[in-house]
Amino acid sequence: MKKTLLFLIAIFTVINVSSQELDLNGKWIFEDISSEKEIDEKGKKMAEMMFEGMYLAFDSNKYQQSMMGKIENGNWLEDEDGIFFISSKGYEYQVSIKELSEDRILFILNDMSLKLKRTESDFEIPEFVDNLDKIKGIEIDEKLLAGKWNWVETIKKNGDSAPAIKHSKTELTSYNFKDDRSFENKAPFGMELFGYWQISDDLNYLIVQSENKNEYFKVLKLEGKFLELYNPKNESILKFEQEN
Repeated sequence: MKKTLLFLIAIFTVINVSSQELDLNGKWIFEDISSEKEIDEKGKKMAEMMFEGMYLAFDSNKYQQSMMGKIENGNWLEDEDGIFFISSKGYEYQVSIKELSEDRILFILNDMSLKLKRTESDFEIPEFVDNLDKIKGIEIDEKLLAGKWNWVETIKKNGDSAPAIKHSKTELTSYNFKDDRSFENKAPFGMELFGYWQISDDLNYLIVQSENKNEYFKVLKLEGKFLELYNPKNESILKFEQEN
């Protein structure tokens, strides 16, 4: 189960298609998921259910993704390592392409493969607003940010309050921002992430880097043992308390 979840959030890292061949314009729909290693039937069905109805569309510089009924917009560009996606929901990531033909594209991660089929050669992607621009944060003092922070509450986009999702039955979800700029994230559902953190040059964003993915948060409050982060993925506010 954990391997399946990690795959579903993973980032693809090696590209084997030259820029001269790269024609992504149009709409691509999910076709198949497979692995060189054995995946149990339950894991494969879960993956297929999550990707069912999924599409990825491109124009010359924008993309739109629909997955599990949720739409994501952003910009994309080529770099020397692959395709770089810049989401309007506050994160950036790289995608690798193993194969690309007129109507098929194949993404690879280690032993896992995700195949998409092009169904339209043109797709109109609307202009969008970056979620990070929707709220004003404070300038961040990184000395105050170092330490372990336990997630205790979420304020949803509609203003409703909800308890934080726990790491396990007995342990809270937490971020531990270390002095050497590394971090440990005891994430929900027993998952653990490791990476690096930094503050943007303008002091407005907390950036966490893991698995070739950069996530951006705005700090709304950093006083004493209280921290509030704006999460642009779902426009919520995450409340933390520092552990002594």
